[in-house]
Amino acid sequence: MKLVLSLAVCAACALPASAQVNCSKFGNQTYCSNGQSFTKYGNTTYDNFGNIFTNYGNQQFGTNGQTISKYGNRSFDNEGNSWTTYGDQSSDRGTQRQRQ
Repeated sequence: MKLVLSLAVCAACALPASAQVNCSKFGNQTYCSNGQSFTKYGNTTYDNFGNIFTNYGNQQFGTNGQTISKYGNRSFDNEGNSWTTYGDQSSDRGTQRQRQ
């Protein structure tokens, strides 16, 4: 479940449509180029904006209203964003990101 948490979290960053956010995972910590970070404990992930994400199978649900579905190395959220994970790195191109 590499970077499902970071992907979910990256899917929550406020950026323009052309902006790209890159994230890297180190153990249970994920750090993104937009300043957002995540910590994962079991099936729950916490970000530095106070959001909590819970994993159930290939889906992740956030207290910010975000839902993320993961298929292989591709992830899609309920806001029209998608991203790809390569090893411990993820990149996304999306419209709207962080909901605070």
